Amino acid sequence: MNSLQRNLWILVTLSALAIILQNAFFSMNAPADISMTYTYSSENEKIVKWEKKSCKQHASYPDVDEFVAVDKLPSATNFPAVSASIAYPAYAREKGMEGTVLARILVDEKGNYVQHKILKADNCGMRYNVEKEISRLSFIPAEKDGEKVAVWVSIPFNFRLK
Repeated sequence: MNSLQRNLWILVTLSALAIILQNAFFSMNAPADISMTYTYSSENEKIVKWEKKSCKQHASYPDVDEFVAVDKLPSATNFPAVSASIAYPAYAREKGMEGTVLARILVDEKGNYVQHKILKADNCGMRYNVEKEISRLSFIPAEKDGEKVAVWVSIPFNFRLK
């Protein structure tokens, strides 16, 4: 094996390893009480630091996968403004990439954002930009039998080139 073949083999192996690690970090089977946070460098479009943190949840809040029957779902009052403030990643724009980030958001009885879990992200830059702004969302709370209740709601953030 000459040096060119060896270098190519190393590059392919490292690329495969990077894909495996990325899939592990974005696994949809992560426990609801564990959240992955990371630091993203917009200069070179790369994640530079990962860390796990525990999301302590109030005892009266439903679990992320728990179904809660409600008469009225929560509705985001400022979704257009928050959505407009989410930047399209420069790398994705240059490459013509489009995608969706699907977030599950816990809304409390007062309509406040409590926490979120990303269910799907087509691009790590898109995910990062959504996670920077998602906590700014405010809601009209869900109602059940005339009372306001805490509930999880799924909201897609679409990245489409115009």
